[in-house]
Amino acid sequence: MKFGRLQKSYFNADAGAYSIVTDRERTDGQITITEADGEADIVLSALGASSIPRGAAAGARQPLSVVQKDGSERAASVTINYPKNDGNELRIYRNAGDGFDFETGDVWFVFQRAGALLVGCMPEPQWRAIGTTDPHDDRFQATVDSTDNSQPKGVIEFAGKRYPRDPAVSRQAILNSGYICEFTGMATPFISKRTGMPYLEAHHLIPLGLQAAFNLNLDCVDNVVALNPLWHRAIHHAEPRMVQQILTDLSQKKESFLKIHNVDQFELIQLYGCEEIV
Repeated sequence: MKFGRLQKSYFNADAGAYSIVTDRERTDGQITITEADGEADIVLSALGASSIPRGAAAGARQPLSVVQKDGSERAASVTINYPKNDGNELRIYRNAGDGFDFETGDVWFVFQRAGALLVGCMPEPQWRAIGTTDPHDDRFQATVDSTDNSQPKGVIEFAGKRYPRDPAVSRQAILNSGYICEFTGMATPFISKRTGMPYLEAHHLIPLGLQAAFNLNLDCVDNVVALNPLWHRAIHHAEPRMVQQILTDLSQKKESFLKIHNVDQFELIQLYGCEEIV
């Protein structure tokens, strides 16, 4: 599967692809670099087909960088070859000593950055968590749930960048909702002690941390949805199928806005790392 805007932003990648490591691949210590997922194009455009050996590949390693499970990068050399005497099948081989290691069910990925080739593997839950954590959100929601309009803007951090978010924008979006959760269409079950109004939380539908991937400002009323706090937590922490359900519903309600940003339902789900990975 090709990198979307989430993965490109997180890895600062020009192009990339990813798939799930199979049990057979883990047992054999080698991963098939598929054409259908776009993985082969990434490798070939970076290394060139003529530099990749055919047949036995002992000692024929390619210099590249490995993204380790802690997110750090290191220079490495990994074997890549055409294992058969003819055909286009490509394989990459496990090299735990250089940090390229994997288990069944891991997500393996390959991408280019400024012409350089990088590869890596990480557990699927870690992969799906990219971009979903927001350590400042509780503080921001408290600012939104306030009658004090003089409070400073909050920030959101992603991939080493910080983006401001204006609580006044989120307050207006909640006001526009009529204090009704935009996912359930129902009122929240309790009243805020700060404002005396039904308590809702503000959520940027296109994640604000991906601002660099979009030309238009994402901290705008049209991009903010008002959610019951239960469903706001779910959109960040629930299993992928549940998040898909929430996003599918919200994408239909925000269809006109998403079209402006050329985001369809599938891409919205991919922005949250909740797509089906094969």
